[in-house]
Amino acid sequence: MDALLGQVEPHYYAVFGSGIKGVGPRIPFYSAPASNLTNWTFLGALWEPAANTSLGSVLSTGTYGFNFEVSGFFSLEDSHGDIHYYVNMGSEGGNVSFHESAHWALWNEGHVTRRANGSAQFTPVAGGAGDWGNLYALTSFNDTKNNRRVQWGWAPEDLVGDGGLFSATQQGFQGAISLPRELFVHMTTGVANADGNLTEMGNSYVSQQSD
Repeated sequence: MDALLGQVEPHYYAVFGSGIKGVGPRIPFYSAPASNLTNWTFLGALWEPAANTSLGSVLSTGTYGFNFEVSGFFSLEDSHGDIHYYVNMGSEGGNVSFHESAHWALWNEGHVTRRANGSAQFTPVAGGAGDWGNLYALTSFNDTKNNRRVQWGWAPEDLVGDGGLFSATQQGFQGAISLPRELFVHMTTGVANADGNLTEMGNSYVSQQSD
């Protein structure tokens, strides 16, 4: 990111969940020089999809809804050494009538480019559900000791009575953290896109190689 934005000094970067009422969800993007982590600068939105839209079929890629929560932005290296960029976010609202709740944990892979104003822009190329169960608020960290990215999520409960508050008060907690899992890029080579369906926006994308 430093190279893309033309930063000479190393920087740290942060993203947040957000949305603009009547406009749509956003992932605000901030940076701070490594020498002074009290000096954060707002760089605009890393990504700003239109409200209640979907990357592809809503059944396979989910809906972006109207607001993002617990956003994340990270990169993963594939088996060829190429870098892939990802966002994960909890989307609220939208077409989730077939889903287990009114929010959804999603991921998108995309390209990162530099805007004309000098900030960065994320453009999705693939995406889908981060969990097909009930996990929400997915978050992850870079395990540098083992060179891997580890993710976990929040598993809410079906608490009964008084909107669920009665049971939560009795037991003293609400929900649980899931078992950790490792994120990686899965590549399949020698694929023939005979019917053209593989080029539709979905959980994966096709890349043409020289061979």
